[in-house]
Amino acid sequence: APAVPFTGAASCADAGADTSDFTPGADLLGVELAASDGGLTIRYRLVGPVPTTGTTLWSVFARPPGGANIQFGARLEGDTRSPFVYRFGDDLQQDLPPEAMVVGPDSIEVAYPETIVGSLRAPFDWRAESTVEVQDVDWCPGGADQTVLDDDRLPFTG
Repeated sequence: APAVPFTGAASCADAGADTSDFTPGADLLGVELAASDGGLTIRYRLVGPVPTTGTTLWSVFARPPGGANIQFGARLEGDTRSPFVYRFGDDLQQDLPPEAMVVGPDSIEVAYPETIVGSLRAPFDWRAESTVEVQDVDWCPGGADQTVLDDDRLPFTG
């Protein structure tokens, strides 16, 4: 990993669910990224309570210039927490311990340590989404009844 410090913050706000089929716990109000020398923390703020049944996945897709997506995932299956990082360019998934994912009443937060963030450094672009039972339901940035476009991304400049 580069010796350059990885610091900065970025966020997005979302007015409501982007599809008509959603559960309140998958409806994103906002997503916040905070980077420090210790890694990357991602916080998902939700409209309603975190789901207690089924499978919900919250993700941030980060893309460095000229690079492939890196998915920072937070999967919740019932009460089983499964945070992970998936590198599309390498087809490699790295799992984190469940305690890296903090489930609040209406938020999900995952601290990804520098060892798993790897060489990702600013600038990169990103977007967030939530998925219920493998169906994408909300994006940030996004809009009501709009499908996600890979180019709908936000900058992380550090």
